[in-house]
Amino acid sequence: MPKYQQLIFIDDSGDPGFKLNRGSSQLFVIACIIFDSPVSAEYTAASLKMLKEQMGWKQEREFKFHRANDEQKKLFFNTIKKCEFKIRAIVVDKNKIVEPNLKKSESFYSYVIEKVLDDYKDMHLARISLDGSGNRSFRKKSTAKIRQAINKGNHRMIDFRLVDSKDSVLIQLADMVAGAIMAKYDKNKHLKHDYLRMLKAQTEDIGILR
Repeated sequence: MPKYQQLIFIDDSGDPGFKLNRGSSQLFVIACIIFDSPVSAEYTAASLKMLKEQMGWKQEREFKFHRANDEQKKLFFNTIKKCEFKIRAIVVDKNKIVEPNLKKSESFYSYVIEKVLDDYKDMHLARISLDGSGNRSFRKKSTAKIRQAINKGNHRMIDFRLVDSKDSVLIQLADMVAGAIMAKYDKNKHLKHDYLRMLKAQTEDIGILR
């Protein structure tokens, strides 16, 4: 087994659909949480599990941005701002997507993840975990395309797996960060607090496609 130098956890906010007049979100966010060592990932996971205990939560209960109240979000982001990881993300305004092929959910989803990973030139010996809850068949097809595209010619990514968020507190971390990014950039949301400001030290890049 290879020794992974980086661990990357990915989740999204919004949806990849294009029925914008029938409920699909205008914006779509992909957030990557990047750990440059397994030790940093283990420390962050332990910190979040301890936070659940302090909050009186069972470990099975998930951190979800859209379910958490303001106080829970503040506790969460105050905890992780002390942890060592990097945030890279992309925000897409789907109104600006004009290519017909990209207006198909699977193609669009694959394209956005592929772009955020391809733009990260320092990715190497990485094990990438993507939230596999929800439509697993859809995500499995998409990730197969992404794996092929990213590995082609450079072999920067050596492992790509789907992980159920309920089994990974670090996927839950990616969910919370993706939700915070969406809340900041979606003008239709009434942001009570800019949680991204709490993660300024960890935020490496948030690309905007619009």
